[in-house]
Amino acid sequence: MRGELRVVSRGDTPFPAGVTRVRLGGGAARVYELCRVRPAHGAWLVTLAGVGDRDAAAALAGAELAVEVGELPPPGDGELYVFELEGATVVDEQGRTLGVVASLLERPAQDLLRVEGPDGELLLPYVAEIVLGFDRPSRTLLVRPPAGLWHSGADDRRQP
Repeated sequence: MRGELRVVSRGDTPFPAGVTRVRLGGGAARVYELCRVRPAHGAWLVTLAGVGDRDAAAALAGAELAVEVGELPPPGDGELYVFELEGATVVDEQGRTLGVVASLLERPAQDLLRVEGPDGELLLPYVAEIVLGFDRPSRTLLVRPPAGLWHSGADDRRQP
């Protein structure tokens, strides 16, 4: 374990192939050259240039590792990265703006979009029957919320 960092992913996505640089840390993040990545019991062991021993690796414990956007492979058809969703405007089929995606909540049954809007927080299942499309240039997510998912006296989305 000479300078290797144990990295645990927030999701079950494999480490992206072809990545040569990563950002480590929060506000005062530093970019490191990636030397080696290998799987290890549900995590990755990562070797970074300039992190050559246990003490140097220990100093980075708890830091968040992020892959630079330019290093990511392009998403496949119908795929997108979570960071693309965060901050996207959510619009229903009638053209009503429901709010902005605050985060994606990973749950065992299905992921949920946490949408912050004028009516407060809305949770929307992130499934193909509900999320109809994403327009990258405008960062707009088109959705079809099921009838009765949300109910308030001012805005009844139930079908007659």
